Amino acid sequence: MRPLQSILLGILLVASSLPSAHAAESATERGSVMLGGALSFSSVSGSGSHDQNILALAPRAMVFLANGFAIGAEAAFLRSSRGDYVSAVHRYLGELLFIAPLEARIRPYVQGGFGFIRSSGSYPSYYSYPPESGIFSYSENGWAVAVGVGAYAFLNEHYAIRAGINFDHDVLMISQGNNSSTNTFSLSIGFDGFVF
Repeated sequence: MRPLQSILLGILLVASSLPSAHAAESATERGSVMLGGALSFSSVSGSGSHDQNILALAPRAMVFLANGFAIGAEAAFLRSSRGDYVSAVHRYLGELLFIAPLEARIRPYVQGGFGFIRSSGSYPSYYSYPPESGIFSYSENGWAVAVGVGAYAFLNEHYAIRAGINFDHDVLMISQGNNSSTNTFSLSIGFDGFVF
C-alpha cells in the first residue's frame, strides 16, 4: 500500500471510532475535524542567472482525539524550476497537533510529523561530467521529520488563519547507500476550516 493511502486509511479508522463530529461544541474539541492547508508561490531572480520559480501546495486533514489534541496527515507538493532545471518534492507526513484549548481568538499551537519523501527532477546532461547530450532525470526516496510552532487566529469558530515557524529535516537515499540530508527553516501561513 502506498504511504499516502496508508495515512489516509489510518485517519478514516480513527475518525470512524470517534463520536459524531456534531457531538463537539467547539472547533478544537474531541470529535471535531480540521481541513485546510497552505499554498505559496515565489520567484527569485538574480543578475546573470535564470529566475527560480517555486510553487508549494500543502493540504491536510486532522481529527481531534481530545480537547486541543489532533492527529492527521499532510501531503506537501513543491515544484521548483530554474532555467533548464526542474525538480519536484512530494512529502507525506503523519502529524500530531496541539492547539491551546483557550476561548481566545488567538491560540498558540505546536505540531510535529514524520513521514515519507520523494524527490525527482531533470536537467540537461551537458551539466554532467563528462558532458553528454540529452536530458538527465533522477528520482530519490527518503524520510522526513517536521516540527512547527505558531498561532491560529480564529475568524469565527469554523475558520482560522494559521501562521508559524517550521523546521523540516529531509533525508534522501542516494545510490550505493549514500544519504543526502537538508534542514529547512521557513515561515508559513495557511487557512483551516473546522467541522463540528
